[in-house]
Amino acid sequence: MDCHPAKLTVGRDMERAVRHEGATPATIGFLDGVLHIGLSDAELERLANEENVYKVGPRDFATVIAKKPTVGQL
Repeated sequence: MDCHPAKLTVGRDMERAVRHEGATPATIGFLDGVLHIGLSDAELERLANEENVYKVGPRDFATVIAKKPTVGQL
């Protein structure tokens, strides 16, 4: 897998900042059309390695769930 280290670094840095403030991070993402809340390190790494990953907001969730795309195939 060809890692995109900047994406992974940003994700990990954001989670670290949340922990530093005393909270528990709950990074979310769609993997194969399923919403995951609180990504594992492996899931975060997968998102960093996928090509054509889309950023979606709450208004897009229904479309993603209905289409059940592989990450990045929305």
